[in-house]
Amino acid sequence: MKLSIIIAAYNYPERLFHTLKNLQDSARQYTDEYEVIIVDDGTVPPLESDPRFHAFQHIRWVTQENQGSAVAKTNGVLESTGEYVFLSDSDDLIDSTKLKKQIDGMESSSAEISYSQEKFAWLDEQLSVMRSSSISRHPVKLNALDLLIHEDLRSNNLVYRGDLIRKALEKAPLAPMPLYGPVGDYYILYMVALQKARTVCVDEFLNYWCQYKEGQVSLKRLQLVLSSHRFYYDLLNSSEVQKNQQFVAEFVVRVFRSYRKLPRGTHPKYLRFWEMLLKPYARLLKGEVGGPLFQVVAAALGPLKAARVLRCLQVRTLQSMYHVDQKDFVVLANDYLPEALLS
Repeated sequence: MKLSIIIAAYNYPERLFHTLKNLQDSARQYTDEYEVIIVDDGTVPPLESDPRFHAFQHIRWVTQENQGSAVAKTNGVLESTGEYVFLSDSDDLIDSTKLKKQIDGMESSSAEISYSQEKFAWLDEQLSVMRSSSISRHPVKLNALDLLIHEDLRSNNLVYRGDLIRKALEKAPLAPMPLYGPVGDYYILYMVALQKARTVCVDEFLNYWCQYKEGQVSLKRLQLVLSSHRFYYDLLNSSEVQKNQQFVAEFVVRVFRSYRKLPRGTHPKYLRFWEMLLKPYARLLKGEVGGPLFQVVAAALGPLKAARVLRCLQVRTLQSMYHVDQKDFVVLANDYLPEALLS
């Protein structure tokens, strides 16, 4: 099998139908030897029962109880057999030439991961692209660790060598779990980042950030933040990860940036939790994060105290970003990080 396409799906059969058609059109430009593994994450009734999907070829269905995208995508990858693996959610779109161009780039450069440039796409009621605009270009990165930790990539941007991603998930230091569901893509990316891998950039806009009419619900944005923090916490506390000093040094910078993005008004116990977690790594943060003002304050106070002081100057507040107060924040945070906030 030349190519395996993994789709994690939950509800929204209309979007899945559109995504599936888009992905198969792109796959056929590269090869006829491909499989599409759709992992139905507990949809009721099962998506496979929808007659619209019966016309598609090369599909394998995997069903599971609702456990989130980290579990769904991991199960899909471990079911795959393709020389190359591509992952997607059920509401993603890509350029029709993406898979061929990125795999050709991998074959010509002996790379194990490929990525491309990205653009926003606004969709109409029929889920067709009305207009698009480019995003700031991703730089060329030659290794997976540098790419995956320092660039925010769409989950459906990367094409992997099948043996690389299967090995990464088979030997993952953290098992996927439902709490990682909102950031299942991060789970996959960081498990791969622990492996030494060469990357190649196809410097064309082949990937879409799809903007749907209803937009993103604030509560889900907060769940995404808290889920990512739980994942970061577990990863930093993994004994296997601690053995990889290069990874830890790079990863701590990513965690600190995420901590700094927490808005003004975030519960103080939650902030102190992250300060305690990052304190042993403070020496790794000097000169690595923040603009000129942060660097000046950090030189005098240290990076953690500087972050605390500068957060008071942020315009964004917890309530304005997520429409929750501190009490609601504590309740939700305890679902993800019970260690962080004690009643």
